[in-house]
Amino acid sequence: GIFRTETLLGVGPIAGGSNASSPLFSGITIFPNPATDVSNVSFVLRERTEVTASVYDVNGRLVSTVARQSLPKGEQRLQLPVQTLSNGTYLLELRAGDARQMGRFIVNR
Repeated sequence: GIFRTETLLGVGPIAGGSNASSPLFSGITIFPNPATDVSNVSFVLRERTEVTASVYDVNGRLVSTVARQSLPKGEQRLQLPVQTLSNGTYLLELRAGDARQMGRFIVNR
């Protein structure tokens, strides 16, 4: 039969608005969600570090690398341009040093 699940296996903890934390950053929030043109990602860095933001489809394929830059300690906000993405669910991976957090967002035009 056909079933639907919101459970994703093997991609790490899904943050998508929760306050999951790692040693280097915390509090990933993705908004608006669902997105139409641009979505924003906010999070807090505990120290200056290089951050990489990558977008994957639900099959785990890398769709784009949105940012790869050194950011200062404190609250941060990155923009996710989603105009070129098809409607659907995507995973955002934020990496800071050895730490990694995942968030889920939807593109719906």
